[in-house]
Amino acid sequence: HRTLALYRLGESLVQAGDQTETIAAAVRAVEAQFRTRVTVYLPNHEGRLESGYGQTPAAEDQQGVAQWAFDHGQAAGQGTGVLPASKALFLPLKGVRGTLGVMSLQSEEGPLWQEPDQRHLLESFANQTALALERASLSAEAHAARLQAEREEVRNTLLSSVSHDLRTPLAGITGSATTLMEDPGVLTAAERTALLGSIQDEAFRMHRLISNLLDLTRLESGSIQLKREWIPAEEVIGSALNHLGQIGEGREIQFHSDHPATLLRGDSVLLEQLLINLVENALKFSPPDQPVEIQIHGTGKGVSILVSDHGSGIPEGLETRIFEKLFRVHRGGAGAGLGLAICQGIVRAHDGHIQ
Repeated sequence: HRTLALYRLGESLVQAGDQTETIAAAVRAVEAQFRTRVTVYLPNHEGRLESGYGQTPAAEDQQGVAQWAFDHGQAAGQGTGVLPASKALFLPLKGVRGTLGVMSLQSEEGPLWQEPDQRHLLESFANQTALALERASLSAEAHAARLQAEREEVRNTLLSSVSHDLRTPLAGITGSATTLMEDPGVLTAAERTALLGSIQDEAFRMHRLISNLLDLTRLESGSIQLKREWIPAEEVIGSALNHLGQIGEGREIQFHSDHPATLLRGDSVLLEQLLINLVENALKFSPPDQPVEIQIHGTGKGVSILVSDHGSGIPEGLETRIFEKLFRVHRGGAGAGLGLAICQGIVRAHDGHIQ
């Protein structure tokens, strides 16, 4: 009978996930086995026991007995040599790394656990619960460590990528500015204009990178408030094409719409940014003598915007990964790997879908 009871307890504890589920499973098992009311007390970061988990109200005097059992790692209360006048029995839940909490038991029918067999079974239940709690704690710590490692990896990748993408335009700006300042009159007007143009282009490149970083941070934090309004699709696309900058110069961009008067419902600034990023991406990764095409198709439930190019395409298996932060199909390629991640954030903010 005792072996079966312990087996059932172990089975329920194994099936439990986190700390809360483990405690709930232990409380149910002990209450059913010993016909008693059970409370489990857990410590806070200062080592003081919090209000119990279970059915029994956490009276102030019981809290004090529970704290004594936790601090000394010994059973206290009813049927023990410590504070035996208490109405409940308090058992410390001891794990490998120390005491994890305290289990209290209180019965209206009298202390069934005074019998040696019952007391031994009860202590086995407490030990099983302690081990399960420790396992849940270790699992939570391992999960937190994995998350921390992932955050560190993203941070390091971001710093590496951004530092590279910032260093290149900074070097160009510094070189051009230095040449202009040290010019003893040797440079021609055309050469000076070219250097000034280079400074302007590199500064714009830095501006785009920093804007992308800020946009991504705002999208992920949920701090962006959409200013939804009805906007002509052609107006959004035209504005986006006008802001492409140097990358769009000399390139053919074709536009087609099923209905010239198609309207989009959304934030005009974000939708423009979405189009800029998509078209920029298409221009970067397609032959300069081939056009980029933008098509708009209206459906009964919404609007579909297609941006297509004549490049080599996306390798099979990477169709979803291209929307991850800092992911680039070609390592060392152009960009920081943020543009499509921002596109996905903007589309999701508008309750849409991108692929």
